[in-house]
Amino acid sequence: CPCLVIMNRYVASFLFFFLVSPTFVEAATFYVDKDDGACSNAGACTVSTAPCCSIQGAVDKTQAAGDSILVRNAVTAYDERVLINADNGTAGSCTATATSTCITLKPDTGHNPTLRNCGDTGEGMIEIQNVDYWNIQGFSLNGSGCTGGGLTSQWGIAIWSQASAANGNIIQGNTITSWCGPDETNGTSTGDQLRCYPIFVRNLDTVNYPSDNIIQDNVIDNAKNQAINVR
Repeated sequence: CPCLVIMNRYVASFLFFFLVSPTFVEAATFYVDKDDGACSNAGACTVSTAPCCSIQGAVDKTQAAGDSILVRNAVTAYDERVLINADNGTAGSCTATATSTCITLKPDTGHNPTLRNCGDTGEGMIEIQNVDYWNIQGFSLNGSGCTGGGLTSQWGIAIWSQASAANGNIIQGNTITSWCGPDETNGTSTGDQLRCYPIFVRNLDTVNYPSDNIIQDNVIDNAKNQAINVR
């Protein structure tokens, strides 16, 4: 019967579309508010009323291009190391003016949280390691509140490549104040602060180099060494 043939064709077409059509994953937004009594790094952190307690807690949940991490104000600074080394955005629309396929880390609307990483340590406040297309935007990093000699971590925001490249990342619109410490060498004999820079970009092998990264519209004030170091 022709009608049965036509019906079978419709069924076959439906099954083909169902089986091979692409899966669309909606970009997620993660919230960070360490002063919120309901905060927990164990939760999903995808609603503003149940945020993560730390920036790292939210970074560890991010998986897809287009995701955003929004950080809210706190009475005291977010004093932590943020290590970004697992997930990648994509190149499609990840530029200084179009960031829809980046993974974006920035303050929530109307918020201006202070970030720092105190202590004479060979690490950064925010470190991008071996991943691509992250957008770090609009933060205030301020080392002036560090006690115990006023030492900060070695770098404010760093991009590293080792074993794989770190491409297409964006550092824009951030203000970095009084990073490093009281003098160029931070008064330390450990060597960690001898090369202390507010913004630092470097490869750690001879094969993989950071490329196509954008550093723009940042304000660096009271730097104790070179403001931006690219190796």
